[in-house]
Amino acid sequence: MKRFVSFVLMLVLCTMTSVVVAEALLGDEYELNPEGWPDRFWGYMTPETVAEYEAMGWQKYRGMLWYDPNAEYAKEVDQMADLTSEKIQDLYNQGYTCHVIYHWLCDGRLLGKHQEQSVYVGRRILSPQEAGEAYATGVSNALVDPVYENTGVEPSVEYYSMWFYNGKEAAEPKDNELDDDNYKFVRIEYDAYDFGYGARLYLRNGNVVEFSLKEILELGSVDYEIVHWN
Repeated sequence: MKRFVSFVLMLVLCTMTSVVVAEALLGDEYELNPEGWPDRFWGYMTPETVAEYEAMGWQKYRGMLWYDPNAEYAKEVDQMADLTSEKIQDLYNQGYTCHVIYHWLCDGRLLGKHQEQSVYVGRRILSPQEAGEAYATGVSNALVDPVYENTGVEPSVEYYSMWFYNGKEAAEPKDNELDDDNYKFVRIEYDAYDFGYGARLYLRNGNVVEFSLKEILELGSVDYEIVHWN
């Protein structure tokens, strides 16, 4: 897991010399943990809580995607018709990885939004062997809920971080905005499991750490950031 150094440290140096992640479109705005929205992986909820969200229209979603060495969606691989174990191993040797992604989804109209709303709550990176088995036996076999208990693997905490302005997702503040108290640097916690052989699992646990712009500038950098896959 690569080490992330916040852009604010660069801003400080230059100045000294200069989700709930919700996805939306068409006028909808990204918000941090909107009230009443799920904020963690469903395996960390009680069955009663899961049932409550499902009754409100939220659905558990599992999908599989390939990513290239630059953490970008690898459409050319994802659409390959014949992925044998040998081809998959070769792709992994080139830096490609196969991911199972976990979201809560809800019809946006039920939430007063224009488009379907999504809360990202987990990611499972398959080992080459797991990916080969998934394609050999049917991809759906890889989309089951992750097994994270009684494995003997203790999770560490890693973070998916975003900037927010007045509670809405925002771009990084510019150097002329460094005194604007409306900015927040938000670190969303994930339990990170490393099973070896390239197999990793990230599950959103519901904890969030917030920094004001002043605090993050004083801190200068933060570590243990999850890669932002695109």
